[in-house]
Amino acid sequence: MADENWYQSNNTQPDKEQPWYHVLVHESESITYPAQSSLQLDESGQQITHPLLDHFFNGFEKGRHTRNDVPWPNTNP
Repeated sequence: MADENWYQSNNTQPDKEQPWYHVLVHESESITYPAQSSLQLDESGQQITHPLLDHFFNGFEKGRHTRNDVPWPNTNP
């Protein structure tokens, strides 16, 4: 959903026609917005630490954070 200027400002230009995700960066206050092709599966089963974690997840079970139904902050449903 980012505009063309944002896309062109990236160091790389992954295919625009793929999913892009907001990612909470472990042990940081940072959030990043990578393309699906830039992601790798984390199979460690360890919890992450991030100040917004409780906004999006309501628990941690069997090595996975369980998602709640709260939308991304400041977005319209």
